[in-house]
Amino acid sequence: KPFQRWKPFTKEKLGMRLLKLLIDSTGMVAINVSRMNRKSHKSVVASDSTLDWIEKFNGKKELMRPFLMPTVDRPNPYVSPKNNIDYVGKFWIMKARNSECKHALAYGDMTQTYAALNVLQATPWKINNTMRKLVEALFLQDKSIGKLVGREYKIPLPERPSDIDTNDDSRKAWRRKARVVYKDNIGETSKKLLTYKCLSVAELLKDNDFYFPYQIDWRGRTYAVPSFLQPQGTDVAKSLLQFAEGTILDSSGAFWMAVHGANLWGFDKVTFEERKAWVEDNYQQIERCALDPLGTEWWRQADEPLQFVAWCMEWAKYADSPAGYICHTPVAMDGSNNGLQILSLLTRDEDSGKSTNVTPGPLPEDIYADVANTVRKVMQSKLDGDEDVEKCAYWLNFEFDRKVTKRPVMVLPYGGTLHSCVDYVTLWHKEQLVERGLEEPEDYRKLNWFMAKEIWHAISKEIDRPVKLMEWMHKVASMFGKKNLPIKWVTPTGLPVVQIYRDSKLNQITTKLGYALTMWVNVEKDTMSVRRHRNGFSPNFVHSLDGSALHKATLLASKGGVKSFAMIHDSYGVLPSQVDIMAAACRLSFSEIFSEDQIGRLKVNLEQQLGEQLPEVPDFGTLTPQDVRESEFFFS
Repeated sequence: KPFQRWKPFTKEKLGMRLLKLLIDSTGMVAINVSRMNRKSHKSVVASDSTLDWIEKFNGKKELMRPFLMPTVDRPNPYVSPKNNIDYVGKFWIMKARNSECKHALAYGDMTQTYAALNVLQATPWKINNTMRKLVEALFLQDKSIGKLVGREYKIPLPERPSDIDTNDDSRKAWRRKARVVYKDNIGETSKKLLTYKCLSVAELLKDNDFYFPYQIDWRGRTYAVPSFLQPQGTDVAKSLLQFAEGTILDSSGAFWMAVHGANLWGFDKVTFEERKAWVEDNYQQIERCALDPLGTEWWRQADEPLQFVAWCMEWAKYADSPAGYICHTPVAMDGSNNGLQILSLLTRDEDSGKSTNVTPGPLPEDIYADVANTVRKVMQSKLDGDEDVEKCAYWLNFEFDRKVTKRPVMVLPYGGTLHSCVDYVTLWHKEQLVERGLEEPEDYRKLNWFMAKEIWHAISKEIDRPVKLMEWMHKVASMFGKKNLPIKWVTPTGLPVVQIYRDSKLNQITTKLGYALTMWVNVEKDTMSVRRHRNGFSPNFVHSLDGSALHKATLLASKGGVKSFAMIHDSYGVLPSQVDIMAAACRLSFSEIFSEDQIGRLKVNLEQQLGEQLPEVPDFGTLTPQDVRESEFFFS
C-alpha cells in the first residue's frame, strides 16, 4: 500500500502525546502559563533542572550544534528548484508551507534567482578566532552585553516587602513585578542557548573555511539555511564571522571601514565625513578597547557592542601597520527604512522619498526623528487645551526621542497596526522606566495607548501616499478573498509568487496520561481568509520587491568584481574596498526596478486573475526613481 502523508491534525495529536511523555519521563521541559493582553498563553520551556544542566554544560559538545550547519565544501549551484546538501540531501530552494507556492516555480523564469543565490553561497567564510576567545570569556561572566548574556547572569527578583503575608495589595504588586522578572529570565535563557550554539559551531569550524547554503521564502526573500551562527544572525553571530578572502585596505576601503565603525557604535545620523572624524576623535578609546577588551567598558555602550569591539581590534591593527593591510571584515550599508523607501518609489511620493533618503540631500534624513518631532509639536499645542493635558505633560516631561517611534514606523510597510504600535510603545516605555529607575505611573496603560495613537496619527501625516496605496491593496486583497482566490504576481526578477491564506478552525487536542494536557491547534479549511489576505498583501508585495532588489544588486556587484557578500534583506555587506561597487549596484538595482510602473503592472495582472475591474490606484507624486542613483544616503 503506498505511503499516505499524515494530516496536520494527526501529526499535532501525536506531537502532544510525545510532549506529554517527555514531560513525565524526563522532566526536561515544563508547560509555562503566562498572561498577555488579558489572555493566557501556554509555552514549552526548559525546566529548572535542565537550565541548571545547561549552565554547567560544555557548550562545545555536539548536543549544542544545530542540525543544519555551514558546509566546508562549496554548495552545489542551483539549476532547478531542488538542490543537494551532502548532509541533508535534496531540499527545495523555497521555504513554503503551501505546495502551490513551490509548484508555481515551474512556470516562472528562475534564472536571476538561481544566479543570485549561487553567488551568495559561493562566498567563503572563516571564524574570527580572536573574537571567539573573547566571547567565550565574556560568556563565563555574570553580565549582559547586548544579545550576549553571561552564563551566570540572572535578573534578580524584586525584594519581598515585609508585609507580603498580611497585605493583599502588597503581595499582588510584588507578584506582578516578580512575574515580569521571571518572564524576562526565560528570554535571557534563550539568549544563553543561542550563544552556546554559536560558540559550539565556531569551535568546530575554527580552523576551516566554510560556506552558507541559501534559499528563499515564498516571497523571494533570501535566507542562509544554517541556524544561529550565520551572516543574518545576532550581534554575537556576526562578530564571530569574517570573509575568508580579504582585500588590501586602500584609501577608499579605509574610509568605508571607518564609517562602518561609527555605524556600529550608533553614530550614523550624520555625514560620512563626520563619521570618519568621529573615529579619529575617539582613536585612543578604540585602541584601549582593542588592547584590553575585557578590562574596558566603553565598547559595551555601542549599538552593536560585539561587532564594534571586533572592529576596534581590526582598526587598531590597520592603524599600527597600514601599508598592504589585508582586511576580512564585512562592511554593511543599511537602507533608511527600506519598506518605506519601496513604498515611496512605488507611489513616486516626493515627501516620504525625501524623509527616507530616496532622493539626494546634503544630510541624511531621519524619518523616525521627524515623526517624533511631529508628535512633540502636537502634544505641546494640546497643553493649552482642555483634553489630554496631563498625558501630554507626562510625555513631554519624559523627554521621549526617535527610539519610541522607530519600531512603529519601521513595521508600518510590513503590516504594522495601531495595536502593534501600542505594543512597541509599551516595550520602550518599560525599558526606559527600568533604565531610569522609575516606577510605573498610575495610568501606565492609558499613557501607552495615548502615545501610540499620537504616533499613528503622525505617521499618516508624514507618509500620506504610501498609506493610501496600502489601503488600496487592502481593498484589492479583500476582493480576492471574497472570491476565494489566491493572489498571484511575478517579481521584477521573474519569481512567481502565490499568496494563499486559508480560513482555519480551532481543534482541541487533549492527551491524558495521569493528567490532562490540552492544546488548541489551527486546522486549515478550503476557503480563503479575507482578513489574512487583506493584512498580508501589502507587506508581502513589498517583501517580494526587496527580495528582487537584493538579487539584482548581488548580480550587478558580482559583475563588478565583488566575490564576498553578506546580504540581509535591507543591509548589503561586502569588503570595505568594494563598498563603492556595491553602493552603485544597489542604487542601479532600485532605479531599474522602480523606473517601471510596478503598481500599474500589478493591477493589470490582478484584473486578469479576478475577471473584473479593480478600484483606481491612488494618485502618484512627482518623485523620479532614477534620482536614487545620486542619493548618497539611500543605503548608508
